[in-house]
Amino acid sequence: MGVLYQFPGDSVQKKFDKIRKAIEDKCYESHVYETYFAVENKLSSSDERISQLKKIILDIKDKMKYSIPHKWLELLIAIQKLSKENVTLTLAKVKSLAMKCGISDEKTIHIAITYLSDVGEIMYHPTEEVLRDIVVVRPLEIVDYVKTVFTAVKPALRKAKLKEDWRKLEKGVLTKGLLKHLWKEFPIFQNDTNEKMFNFFVRLMNKFGLICQKQNTNSDDISYYAVSHLQPEKHSEIPEDDQGNDKVSIFHDFCGFLPDHLFTLAVTRFIEQFQLKSGPEPKLAYEHAELSVDDCHLVRISVATISYRRMFKTTIVRRQQQKPIPESCKKKSGLKEDRRKLEKGVDRRQMHEPIPETCKKVLLFLQSVLDSLCKTSTRGIQYKMCVPCSCSKRFEHMIFVENFNTKMVPCGLLEINIERHYRLFGDESSVSTSLGMQCPLNEVTLLDICKELGTDWRNVGYHLGITHPEINRILIDCQYNYKEAQMEMLLRWRNKQSSDVNQLSVLSDALKKENYVQIAERLMGITGHSDVLHDNQLMLISDNLGTNWKSFGVYLEMKWKDMKILEEENQGKLLESCMDMLVLWRKKQSVMTNQVCAMSGLLKKHGFTDVANKLKFS
Repeated sequence: MGVLYQFPGDSVQKKFDKIRKAIEDKCYESHVYETYFAVENKLSSSDERISQLKKIILDIKDKMKYSIPHKWLELLIAIQKLSKENVTLTLAKVKSLAMKCGISDEKTIHIAITYLSDVGEIMYHPTEEVLRDIVVVRPLEIVDYVKTVFTAVKPALRKAKLKEDWRKLEKGVLTKGLLKHLWKEFPIFQNDTNEKMFNFFVRLMNKFGLICQKQNTNSDDISYYAVSHLQPEKHSEIPEDDQGNDKVSIFHDFCGFLPDHLFTLAVTRFIEQFQLKSGPEPKLAYEHAELSVDDCHLVRISVATISYRRMFKTTIVRRQQQKPIPESCKKKSGLKEDRRKLEKGVDRRQMHEPIPETCKKVLLFLQSVLDSLCKTSTRGIQYKMCVPCSCSKRFEHMIFVENFNTKMVPCGLLEINIERHYRLFGDESSVSTSLGMQCPLNEVTLLDICKELGTDWRNVGYHLGITHPEINRILIDCQYNYKEAQMEMLLRWRNKQSSDVNQLSVLSDALKKENYVQIAERLMGITGHSDVLHDNQLMLISDNLGTNWKSFGVYLEMKWKDMKILEEENQGKLLESCMDMLVLWRKKQSVMTNQVCAMSGLLKKHGFTDVANKLKFS
């Protein structure tokens, strides 16, 4: 029901269309009455539309089937009773309550819990493995937890032993010790000896984009990036600093309105995706961040105000090799400008451009993040991609572009050359913005993906929003033929997507969450090294590691418990267990990784030089 029907008819209809779109595929869509009403609340009962609405409500009330909705209400009441003493309940406990309320089958229980979560009564995340077993029954309590973390505290009120931790937080780094201190007054954390609740709410904050864990920390020194805590300070940036062979900038205009929190959410996602294990730490400031995306490139993300419009600015910078200063420059009096540049070890005339594959990778990820945020936390916000127009100075004028598929774009009566952006970002697989129509994935592409999925294929489905009962039904329909079930699962997901969904991006994100990094990057058109480790090379490594395979697995950042599971599945057979571990490592690698060099380096670093040499000549 919409009020103020005196708005123009087209405007009202557009709002109703937006509501219909928003509830598509929701479990309660079939419970929404098919006719929408536009009424004027100032006219009260004198408005015939209100009289009509009252009549329909009374008619529906008399015809309503109480069996399922009434039981859902009973379930909610039962949950609310327990919520007086508990912030969370286990999923098993909620299912038990549902059965006591007369909701017997698994599918209906799942729908009921999902419905209560969608309307905000509880919080339930079935697609996240680390979150799906716990249901938050007092969602507003989370506000207090988050508020405690992101509220500035005067230095005089900070405990002396935690002052260093507070200084780190001012720079956007939250230590685990400080977080536990901030949460210690909340009852749910007071008897949390195994840190189950602590880890759950940390993961929940990570899902909301509020924090992400630093990778280059050990288990005794865990800390998190908390960009939202950075205090407003003006960050000066020279527009001309973007101009040069070693860097390129793109802009995203949010049609006149850029929410403050969108920047911090996007930066957190970038850090989570690209932070390097042993690389330099991100440089964080209010509405400005600089971080490495690989060994050769860094990215600067900031909010830029251009012609009174706040825009998202992304600059990709290629690192340059420092060259020694020639003796001629040290002794002879050459041009001052050339000497100044050479003293920095870099001659701008010989600078290397950013690599196109990296530019595309950054743009693809950025737009997938913006697409996701514009449909969830900033729903209703739209954006357009743009680049500076060469007809104006200091970025006063921007050109909106759908993609970088062309070298020339119109600007009034002129055509502006954007050949550099075309070269770095555009090709046949160029990215278009979220405002354009998205092409659905074809069946050949989906079949190729299925060929590379392993036994964890169900988890990919969960990340795509497919429920456990739905996957079980697909398995039954396909008579437990797993390859057919995988294909059917992807086809059903694809066919459910609306035309404005970037299917490539969504499926790529789901694959990455299950460590199918190479498949995801190939899907997005990113190409890289041809030096991929083949099975015969992995077998050579397995033969030579012997009983040391698990120790080496730790250096490959494999989890000990996962290796124990591999050992049990292979009944203690060393060769098979080691081979499975190496295949898992290979699956996690980016297409940009030279796997042969990376593996050889790790083998040499940790005392397996002979194995590295054999690998080199294999």
